[in-house]
Amino acid sequence: MVLKQLQAGVSTSDKVICHNCGYTKPSAVTIRYGRYRLCNDCALRYELAKAEGDVQTIEDFVLAE
Repeated sequence: MVLKQLQAGVSTSDKVICHNCGYTKPSAVTIRYGRYRLCNDCALRYELAKAEGDVQTIEDFVLAE
């Protein structure tokens, strides 16, 4: 995923805040879900929670934490 974003021209020096954990991460290692950005760790947790039926939407995930 990171390589894909780098190839798309996403800067490695730009930083964003993960909407779930609140940590600042390089934008190249974040994933956008609509208006939310999640770091790779939180994105993985979201995808697993969604697959297991624990959450239905990204809003459910972000607001549940």
